[in-house]
Amino acid sequence: MNGLVYWLLVIGCWLQARRPRNHWRLYVYKGDSHIETFHVHRQSHYLFGRDQKIADIRLDHLSASKQHAVLQFKQKATTAVDGSVETPVYPYIIDLGSTNQTFLNGTAIESQKYYQLLEKDVLKFGHSTREYVLLNADAVIAGEKSVDAGAGGGDD
Repeated sequence: MNGLVYWLLVIGCWLQARRPRNHWRLYVYKGDSHIETFHVHRQSHYLFGRDQKIADIRLDHLSASKQHAVLQFKQKATTAVDGSVETPVYPYIIDLGSTNQTFLNGTAIESQKYYQLLEKDVLKFGHSTREYVLLNADAVIAGEKSVDAGAGGGDD
């Protein structure tokens, strides 16, 4: 997929794109070892891929595409039980037509379709054994979860 198609997909939902209010993290594991942490709350989207010139999160595995997938935060209006309108910002993943697919909790996702992500969801790219676990650091700080923050630590 070329850069133009990637930008059309990103711009296509720019009205809903928002920087998340929560402090989301992607904890990267290879086997049982925590190897890296990405703070993915600082912008509205992150490009995963092998192309080091434009990828926000580099995928070094040969089975990964140059522009493999995008983590996109989008605002979604919902109506609460009391009738008020809420506008939370949710994380989504979209595969950009990669050769070897993107996996959400062990299942290959359909290309060029957004999938809403939930806390503790696990992403894999191509045939790489690395697992990217999505967690809300605000919940961790509040004591609801316990996570080894390890490498990449540091906060804003």
